[in-house]
Amino acid sequence: MKSIVQFADRFLPPNPKFAKTGRYMIIGFDTEYERESIENAEGKIELRNKVLSYQYSCHIVSPDNADNEPQWSGIVLPKGRKDEDRLYLAEFVEHAVRAGFRAHPNLMVPVDVYLVAHFTRADVPGFRDFKDEASRDDMKLENVRNLFMNIADDIEVHLGPDNALMNVCLNVKIRDTIALAPAGAKSLAKLGEILGFDKLKLSDDPDEELHFKKNMGQFMEANWAAFREYAIRDAEVCAQYTIKMMRLYFEKTGKFKLPITLTSIGVDLIQKYWKSHAIDPLYIVGKEVLTEKRWSQKHGKYFTNRKTASLKKLFWSENFFTECYHGGRNEQFWFGPAHEGVWYDYDLTSAYPSAMALIGEPDWSRIRHIGNTDELFSGDLVHTDLAFANVDFEFPEEVRYPVLPVRTENGLLFPRKGNSTTHISEILLARTLGARIELVEGRRIDSIRYAGTKGITPRRPFDGFARHCIKERGKYPKKTLHNLFWKELVNSTYGKTAQGLRERRIYDLREAETKPLQPSKITNPVYASFITAFCRGVLSEIMNALPEDVSIFSVTTDGFLTTATDQQMQEAATGFMGRNYMSSRYRLAAGDKDPDEIRTKIYEVKHVIRQPVGWRTRGQATLVPSQLGDWVGTDMDPKEDEKIVLAKGGIKLDAHLSKKEQNAEILRFFFERKPTDSMVIKLGAGIREMYEQGMDFVDKEMSKRLSMEFDWKRRPHTAGEMSVPIKGQQTAYYNSFQHRFQRFVGTR
Repeated sequence: MKSIVQFADRFLPPNPKFAKTGRYMIIGFDTEYERESIENAEGKIELRNKVLSYQYSCHIVSPDNADNEPQWSGIVLPKGRKDEDRLYLAEFVEHAVRAGFRAHPNLMVPVDVYLVAHFTRADVPGFRDFKDEASRDDMKLENVRNLFMNIADDIEVHLGPDNALMNVCLNVKIRDTIALAPAGAKSLAKLGEILGFDKLKLSDDPDEELHFKKNMGQFMEANWAAFREYAIRDAEVCAQYTIKMMRLYFEKTGKFKLPITLTSIGVDLIQKYWKSHAIDPLYIVGKEVLTEKRWSQKHGKYFTNRKTASLKKLFWSENFFTECYHGGRNEQFWFGPAHEGVWYDYDLTSAYPSAMALIGEPDWSRIRHIGNTDELFSGDLVHTDLAFANVDFEFPEEVRYPVLPVRTENGLLFPRKGNSTTHISEILLARTLGARIELVEGRRIDSIRYAGTKGITPRRPFDGFARHCIKERGKYPKKTLHNLFWKELVNSTYGKTAQGLRERRIYDLREAETKPLQPSKITNPVYASFITAFCRGVLSEIMNALPEDVSIFSVTTDGFLTTATDQQMQEAATGFMGRNYMSSRYRLAAGDKDPDEIRTKIYEVKHVIRQPVGWRTRGQATLVPSQLGDWVGTDMDPKEDEKIVLAKGGIKLDAHLSKKEQNAEILRFFFERKPTDSMVIKLGAGIREMYEQGMDFVDKEMSKRLSMEFDWKRRPHTAGEMSVPIKGQQTAYYNSFQHRFQRFVGTR
């Protein structure tokens, strides 16, 4: 680069390596581009991104300057639209730094830099470095949740010529706000709403705005001032959200830095909570630190290595407990359209936190075998104990929804007869429903949930932390950053207990090979197995307790779509597991409130519709949306999206379409499909392919067979024919049937 930074004395020294606090320059960045087709050297047509501009929004942040952050924003245009005209990362950073010196004559710049974008897979390849293999390797990129970041090593960005005395080296860390966004707010627009940024429009005409979004070059030429404001806004949102997360993390941990992911913050905070309540963060998850001495021939002395490992008693049974870990209950009970009525989409309220809070304080030194079937059902073991078993089972014919999970190559099934390895809660529920059960193998871990005769309160691993998170969340209005932050922490902690239990391989960009995802600091198969089993069990108990004239259309993880009324749901939720779940919900919801003020249910309504259509697990759409009168009794003022249930079952549609438009497209696919049908879908280029080939993030079209047929995971029970109104066509008659284990109700 020819430009020389003349301000070497205005850069602050690096932060000490292990310091808890420091000073950083935050550069929120974004690229604007549009897709174009080109002919490559082999004569083939391929897509690339034509980079139009680079945007930055910079802030100098430290723990004590929250109200006085130097900040500036700007936009940089490449020399042309070819790959060789793109900016190198160092050039872009230098543009941003020099703009800061112009905006703030007395500016002091930290050499530690966070370069933050939203969806780095799209923006990082916009730098010229990414196109060449050698310079791409120098970026030290890693694959974190299919996003580009550099965690192990900083990128060294040299400002000015290498042989100049005033040469400055910045330590750049690439981060992504998607990894720090709460569930339900992963888009940049949602983050902007949380921060209070008004959404900028390219046009008041929706069709024209969609056209401009796909042709930003035209908008840039037509209205430069609006283009500049629109482009810089995305960089500003990234920077502002980054700073909010840094200050929030500092407030809760005393560490002033940017965490990599939101869930990693949860791990840090629960470990801090344990320490502050005299709970050993290692022992509570069944781990210990082992030390071993190793002789070094090279140095002629012993070195001591420390590593974290499972406690011996847990280690001996760890594989068994891992076999008890399964995901949620996901089933489709109807194929085709159901009858018209009022269908409620219920979800368990705070499902995973409520189950987590029921876990007692474990004694890892007392892991024992369950001797036989009589001991399993002696009455000594209850639904909330840490007891697990492999059993042979068979349910009677009258049980509508068998409750014991069986892992197969086709996913998790709930057959009438088989062999299951799971938690005691589902086994006791099966026994209550009349199932014949024989123990094959069982283990139990002594645990304490209630204070004993000496008045010693057990230190439950998750109860106190869950209540703490919910209490903190309640201090802030809904959908604000702090409210969503605490909600995500308590909901995501479960995922960290299960990380690494089932093998999941990720591609390592640095070593060019796939590697297993490593366990987290709180991974524990006992906890993960308990949590998922208890949530499945509560759902299964309610489903089987509903009257026979109630239909259930589908069940998905922590809820189901049903014709059951609120009164019927309340009565069905009074079983043993439901009462335990209610007691946990009560404790979590109460906090410091007067118990008489708490009126909580274990479920909530998410959607109401008039008529669903289904085809497979996580494949449901809405034939007839709900009307306002269908919501009477829910205490909700429904939004338009809440009047439609839509789960696309893996079918990819244009993301620019509204939920209503996507639902209509899915219905068209379903009712007009033929055995030979296929559909062209667009998939973003994968991170491995992009890195190995230096590709831009582009959509790749591929033809895929339209798979909307019955999957035969359950035996059909009742078939029938019903009329289905199809928009723009005459009424058609469609064959539909319910699966076995659900009573047929109504005229078909």
